[in-house]
Amino acid sequence: SAPAGGRKVVGTFFSRGREAHGLWTNPANDLLYVAHEQDALPGTPNAGQTVCSAFDVSDPFNPRFIAQIPLGNLKLPSGELRNKKSINLVYVRPEEAPFVTADLIRRSTFTASAGELRDRLRALASAGYTQFTVQLVHGHEDAIEDWARLFEVV
Repeated sequence: SAPAGGRKVVGTFFSRGREAHGLWTNPANDLLYVAHEQDALPGTPNAGQTVCSAFDVSDPFNPRFIAQIPLGNLKLPSGELRNKKSINLVYVRPEEAPFVTADLIRRSTFTASAGELRDRLRALASAGYTQFTVQLVHGHEDAIEDWARLFEVV
């Protein structure tokens, strides 16, 4: 682990979309999946729908693009759901606002005091989780230090 103040972003790569809103790896940690809304990139093969880009990250400093998987629309009993431009860490659609309560935020995000976050991370570790991903918001990259301090006491 790097010392406090010594952590930094060591590289970036184009994830084949805009506003990534989901990151997953396979159990071997050599494949990375990035889900994002393609709507902002008109004229691309999957324009207008949510896609998942797959990358070989066996060399984590040189991710290699494998494929882009269109996810399309999700048909629900209440109607068709299509993720447009309202994604995690950006904004809430006006019609969604009545459903975003303090209780929902508390139960579905890691928005809490440092002590509460520490307890929740310890509970995840006790349940067998060995990885936790933090998405930094543009302009607040230094928040990695806050998370690192939290992880050090878990």
